[in-house]
Amino acid sequence: MAFRKAREAKIGGKFLAYGYEGSGKSWFALTFPKVACIDSETGIAHYEGKDITLANGKTYKVTGIAANAFKGNKKMTSVLIGGNVKKIGRSAFENCKNLTKVTVNGSKLQTISKNAFKGDKKLKNISLKKVKSLKKVEKAAFKGVSKKVTVKVPKNKKKAYSKLLAKGGIAAGKVRS
Repeated sequence: MAFRKAREAKIGGKFLAYGYEGSGKSWFALTFPKVACIDSETGIAHYEGKDITLANGKTYKVTGIAANAFKGNKKMTSVLIGGNVKKIGRSAFENCKNLTKVTVNGSKLQTISKNAFKGDKKLKNISLKKVKSLKKVEKAAFKGVSKKVTVKVPKNKKKAYSKLLAKGGIAAGKVRS
């Protein structure tokens, strides 16, 4: 399941995620007042990195952030990405003018897609300290972030991650262990 851009309002909340149930046959749409509060229109963003269990007893893992999910959000200042997320989609956080901090709180992230954080001029702190399996950072993923940006990575991955992050627009000197 991936978070998607809010498309429809309901009394008491917005649809924050949608997708298929485990069988792949029926759609679901969710609002999360406690586990996650992500609203791409108002800028409220909070996700505790937990699986999501619905009233029907089914549990879903959040495994990705969809393309354009928070593109252009002006109110979001920080993002905590949960432990099961494997992919940050294309332009997911592009042009989030007030985003200053991104923390990936898990080891499973594999891909940061093209333009994921492009134009986030205030983004200064990125923590990938727990990420153990990053395989791909696409072109311009970090183009236009703050010139004072620092990216924290695991010590034993610094050389490999520096090379990957360079493809995305982060200079090697900005990567720290």
